Amino acid sequence: MGSPSLCAADTYDLSGNLVKFHSRTLNRPDLLPVSKAIEFAQAHDYRALLAYCASNQIAQKLFTEIPPFVFADDFRMVKLAPEKESVELGFGPVYRFEVDKQDGRRQVSAFSTH
Repeated sequence: MGSPSLCAADTYDLSGNLVKFHSRTLNRPDLLPVSKAIEFAQAHDYRALLAYCASNQIAQKLFTEIPPFVFADDFRMVKLAPEKESVELGFGPVYRFEVDKQDGRRQVSAFSTH
């Protein structure tokens, strides 16, 4: 699968005197929990990180193991089940995230490095 990237498009209501945010559409919503988990782990924002993780244990592991800079030199996505994907990024070490969709929400359900 080429080189997936996460992009967002915002829409606004310009009909009145005030500009109002209307909605955000993501091209790859399956990548959002991985992106946000990395962002909040690097920022040491445990509460925000926990919102993107399926359990405290996964959030704690990310919190302690994600370095200040993560580069996706190599990027692979594999569909594991209809609502589950594996996302691997990096090249020594490789960071592996499993993303599940449950109750309409995607969360990181597993994390490992190798």
